[in-house]
This record gives sequence, structure tokens and C-alpha cells, in this order.
Amino acid sequence: MNTLGIAAYIKRHWKPARKWDRSQLVPWVDWFLSDNRLGVIQHDGRVIGVGLARTLSTEDEHNNMYAHKEDGPIAWVDLVITQDPKVSQLLWRLMVKRFGTKQVLGFQRDMKCSSKPRFHNFKQMQRILCHGK
Repeated sequence: MNTLGIAAYIKRHWKPARKWDRSQLVPWVDWFLSDNRLGVIQHDGRVIGVGLARTLSTEDEHNNMYAHKEDGPIAWVDLVITQDPKVSQLLWRLMVKRFGTKQVLGFQRDMKCSSKPRFHNFKQMQRILCHGK
């Protein structure tokens, strides 16, 4: 899937993106796609999950939507779109394959731009997300 297709999917399925101009959304998606920071899961040619993640040096960097430090200790999940918990696990595995195990996992719980960021121990979150423990 290409940048425009992924951007259109995100705009349809993530409410905050509906307010963004194409000139803002497409370059942001392309930035993730160009360095393999974006995962797409398809079934029968249809997208069923999209995840965007990057690594950071400090927790404060999550506010800068283009901040990325390849060897940073924090995995920051910008976005996960799926209705299927198994697809979430696949997206998790793609992130771990791309960035490796980190010290901290950060995200915004309800994926709203205004929600409070959360930071947790990476390995504990991995056990919860992948094994339900």
C-alpha cells in the first residue's frame, strides 16, 4: 500500500486526522513509511490494521511529531488502528522486529491528540499485550 492509500485509511479511521489538511497528513505518513516506522496488516487485499511508531530519547519528545532517535530507549506508539486484538499483536511484533526491545513504551491511551501520554515498562507491557498477563 502506498502513502496516499495509508493516509486515506488513517483519515477515515482516526478522528483527529479528519481535521488535517492533506498537506499535513501525507508528509507525516510518508515520513513513517520511508523509514519503516509504519506497519500495515492486510487480509484478502483489505487493510485491517495500521500502526505508526518511533523511538525517542526522552519522554518530552513525543510532542514533536517528527522526533525520532533510532537507538532511543523509548518506543512511542503514535497510532494503532484496528478492531482485532490479534492484529494488534501482529503490529506489536512488527514494532519489536523494527526497533527491538526498549526500556519504556509510551502512547496516548485513547489516541486523541489531547489525551495525557502514558509511559510504562516495555517488558511488562509486552507481557500484557501479547500474553494477557
